[in-house]
This record gives sequence, C-alpha cells and structure tokens, in this order.
Amino acid sequence: MRRSFESVFVEQCAPTLAGVKPSNLFSFQSFDEDIVKKAVSGQDLELHAYGLSVCLLKQCKTGFFLIYIYRMEWINRILSEQANRDFLERSGYAISNGFTGILRQLSDRFRLERQFPHEIGLFLGYPLHDVVGFIENNGRNFTCSGYWKSYEDTLLTPSGFSADKLPGYDAVAFGCPAMGTEELDDTEFGPMFSALENSLSGKKIALFGSFGWGDGQKNKNT
Repeated sequence: MRRSFESVFVEQCAPTLAGVKPSNLFSFQSFDEDIVKKAVSGQDLELHAYGLSVCLLKQCKTGFFLIYIYRMEWINRILSEQANRDFLERSGYAISNGFTGILRQLSDRFRLERQFPHEIGLFLGYPLHDVVGFIENNGRNFTCSGYWKSYEDTLLTPSGFSADKLPGYDAVAFGCPAMGTEELDDTEFGPMFSALENSLSGKKIALFGSFGWGDGQKNKNT
C-alpha cells in the first residue's frame, strides 16, 4: 500500500519540525504531479507561520519528487556566515541573488546537471569542513560516519556544540571543570549538556573533569 505524502513528510522531516535540525531533504514517489505540488504548497503555507518553508527541488520522469523543508531563520544564519558564503561563491553560486536565488540555483543543479551537488550538505546544516572534506575525498577517508561523514576529529567549545551536531559523531568526550562539590559549570557546559542529554542514547560517551571534595558521584550516576 502506497503511503500518503503527509505520513512520509512527518516521518522524514520530524527533526526539522521539532526544531532539532535546520532542514531535511526527502523523496516521494507519485505519478500524480498535481497532488504532490498541491501537498508541497499546502505544507509550505501551513508551516510558514512557524518559521518553516517547504519547496520542490526536483521532479523526475520516474515519478520521484525531491522535497526540501527548512527553518528559514536557521538556514539564513548558516548561509550568512562568511566562510559558507565564500564556499558557495567558489562553487559557482551567485551570492548577490540572495537566498531565493541561491535555492533556485541549487534546484537547477539537481535538475540539469549529471553530477550530484554535494554542497547540499551545507543546506542541511552539516559543518563546512565536512562538506568540503566529502567533496575533496569523494566520500572516502572519513574519520567517522553517522547521518553524515566527518573529516576531522573536532574539539568544540560548549557554545559550538548542540544536539543537531551529535549524529555526526560515533563517540563524544565531554570535559568540564568542577564549580563546587559535584556541580557542573552552569554558564556554558551545564546548559549545553542539559539540552542534548536526551539525545545521547546509543552513543559512546566519555566524561572527564575535576573534583576535589566529593567522590565523583555525579560521574558515577551519569
């Protein structure tokens, strides 16, 4: 039995709908072009008030449609970073055309070019160094592989790490100085760890830190 557009949409785009990821890309097969285009425009209209947008990137003769959902503010923030802008410009994108023009150009590349536009990783919120690493290594020589392939062992500060980055790592080591007896730093590390604690299931985790007056009970409990 063929699944409805809505059921596939919710299943594939749940991380973006929940605000965990900036965007999702998924395919849907149907030979009724009008129904799919109506569903895409309907979702776009309904979700616009929540800061989300839905668009059709590619339509194939085989009945497959490639659909992109994104959080407008989040993606605009990613694409406004100078390093990302420079990368897109080197890749042939007309940055001066703004986000709408850049997205149209991405769609054209999906529709008209034989080679897959791997810069899509940037539009999906992947770190720039991993997008560049994937392109330069043809998808090989990665240091770890999850939802995307990572190309370096990364040392990040708490402000630079969040739940949406977690799927890119097979293992994570957290380090935090003690701020008292069994107390985590509550300015940066504590808020970061609390925000992604529910996403750590199934991950290999190492905890290290300093404590002087307790017996490390917090690390034992964690």
